[in-house]
Amino acid sequence: MNRWLWWSALATVAVAVIVHFLTIFAIPILIMDTAMSKYPTNVLMKGGRTTAENRMVVRPSPDLVYSILLYDVSQQPIRFKAQVPGDTYWSVAFYAANTDNFFVLNDQHVESNPLEILLVKQGAAIPENERAQVVVSPSDRGIMLVRHLLVSDDKYDGVVKIQGQSSIQMGY
Repeated sequence: MNRWLWWSALATVAVAVIVHFLTIFAIPILIMDTAMSKYPTNVLMKGGRTTAENRMVVRPSPDLVYSILLYDVSQQPIRFKAQVPGDTYWSVAFYAANTDNFFVLNDQHVESNPLEILLVKQGAAIPENERAQVVVSPSDRGIMLVRHLLVSDDKYDGVVKIQGQSSIQMGY
C-alpha cells in the first residue's frame, strides 16, 4: 500500500507540472497563433462599428472602433503613424506572441501628434537620428490593437476619418 501511495503522489506531481506548463506557456501561444491565423500579417486592418458579425477582437466593446495589426518584425521593423484625436479616448497596445501586453500608450500620454512609433525586434540596430518612439517587441510576431472611443453615433464619421489617417510602413 505504501508503494502505491508513493506512485500516486509522483503521478499527481507529474500531471500538475504538465498542466502548469501548458497553462503558462503553451496555451497563450496557441491562443495567439489561432488569432493570428485569421488575418494577414503586416496589414493594418481598420474596423468599423462593432457588431456580432464583424468582430475583429475577442469580446469587443460596442463603444470602440478598432484597428488591428498582426505584425512580424523578424525581417524588418514596422513604422506606425497615427493622428491622435484630441476630444476622445484613443490608445495603442502591443501584445507579444505569448499574449503579454508589453506596451500601451493612450491619448493622455502622447508626446507628439501625429504619433510615430517604430516597432523593432530585440537586438535591432536603431538609427541614431530616429525621431519616432522606438518600441522593442519581445517576440518577432504579435498584435497591435488601436482603440478609438465612439462617444455618440454622430461622432462616428469623425472617428473613421481619424482612423483612416493611421498607416504602417515596413522598414526604417
